[in-house]
Amino acid sequence: VPGEGIDIALAIDISSSMSTTRFDGQRSRLDVTKEVIRDFIKGRKDDRIGIVAFQRDAIALSPPTLDYPALDRIVASLDSNLLPDGTGIGIGLATAVDLLEDSDATSRIVVLLTDGEHNAQSIAPLDAAGLAAALHLRVYTIGVVEAKGRNGRDVGVDSDLLTKMAEQTGGRYFAADNPKALTEVYDEIARLETSRVGRERFEQFTELAPFFLGAAAGLVALELGLRGTWLRRAPA
Repeated sequence: VPGEGIDIALAIDISSSMSTTRFDGQRSRLDVTKEVIRDFIKGRKDDRIGIVAFQRDAIALSPPTLDYPALDRIVASLDSNLLPDGTGIGIGLATAVDLLEDSDATSRIVVLLTDGEHNAQSIAPLDAAGLAAALHLRVYTIGVVEAKGRNGRDVGVDSDLLTKMAEQTGGRYFAADNPKALTEVYDEIARLETSRVGRERFEQFTELAPFFLGAAAGLVALELGLRGTWLRRAPA
């Protein structure tokens, strides 16, 4: 029985801070994020994925597709010179929602990643989350943070806003302050959604009818044989 796929829109913050801030001492946040997302895409099966990049504005780079090699090339080419700089979390989410509006998949999700706070004069993030909720899309938000803060606030992002956006749609907020943690976040999201729809299962059937037909044919042959020998009727 074929497994049911998930339609996923990946909304990726490519603002200048993603390119200039180091995430593991050597590589930038954007370089690490691209590597993690490329691995995430390679691990999908039956899931259609669309790509949205956002800074002050947002652009859809790919509709949901199963062409994973093409998606890999798109993610690998992301840089911070694509759009006017800024952090438009609302427009990033709204563009991702638009990608999935006509999807008929059993599970439809947006995974939005950012390392900053909303500062663009565009649609408000919670309004965009409201659109997602109205369309029954789950939104998972990821904060790429300098450090996991205490008292529920993470350093570098508006964790309260990202949490509200996710919870409004039935999703979750995650924080990642190193490459390993970011990989674990995407793995956890994949597990959560896979458990919702299931995966391929195989059923094996043993056909018993031929055995019964063979036995019946044997009995008929035996009867005919007996009628021609022991059970043959004497002439009147």
